[in-house]
Amino acid sequence: MGQFLTPTALKKNLYRIFKEAEKEIIIISPFIQLSDELRTILRPKQKIKDFQITILYGKNERDPSKSLNPTDYRFFSEFKNHEILYNANLHAKYYANEREAIITSLNLHQFSLHNNIEVGTLLKQTWGSIGNLISGNTEDADAFKYFNKVLDQSDAVHVAELDSRGRSSSVIADNAKHYFKGNPSLGYCIRSGEKIPFNLEKPFSDRAYLEWAKYKNESYKENYCHFSGEKSNGQTSFAKPVLAKYWKEVKG
Repeated sequence: MGQFLTPTALKKNLYRIFKEAEKEIIIISPFIQLSDELRTILRPKQKIKDFQITILYGKNERDPSKSLNPTDYRFFSEFKNHEILYNANLHAKYYANEREAIITSLNLHQFSLHNNIEVGTLLKQTWGSIGNLISGNTEDADAFKYFNKVLDQSDAVHVAELDSRGRSSSVIADNAKHYFKGNPSLGYCIRSGEKIPFNLEKPFSDRAYLEWAKYKNESYKENYCHFSGEKSNGQTSFAKPVLAKYWKEVKG
């Protein structure tokens, strides 16, 4: 049987589920807006090898970025194994790690967390990795199976998985430009080529930026395109971090 959660217990157990996750987190919420507290809880999971995060959001068909803003999208994209999905018909809310889940009225949104009267039900069951068949007939197993079907029927915004060497992510699907104005995808350091958050004002990794900052030559010829990651042969710089052929696409 599930455990009923009052508003106070709901927030406490939701944060606990995220904190205690060791292998995976599932976030299903039509509207998502992360607080600094949630980012602090989730960020250490990015360093866990093979950790999987699955995000499903919805609503706002004309502008889905109102349901998941570019900043939070970039944050989730920094997980080496991630699925970011969209379903316009989504209204349900479901949060889980590898051992527990919550079905609730609560969107993972700052306003909802701090202002609304929200309740939920806590379910406990041990399962395998996302997508594996669950045996038994518990409420949690039924919920997980159902939401797994919903995930399968949703549209991929951005999907990546850790490569066989366990060093970097390989992009499986990237349709972000269809869901955001402009392009909020991960970018590439224009000096080293490594993956970094897409930011035209800082197209360097932290290490490369420190090197560049010694002289701050905005016209210094760099090696890679911040948008595509391809070699730029000196055609990019701090002042022009994106190859000319991609500029119109970047500006949307």
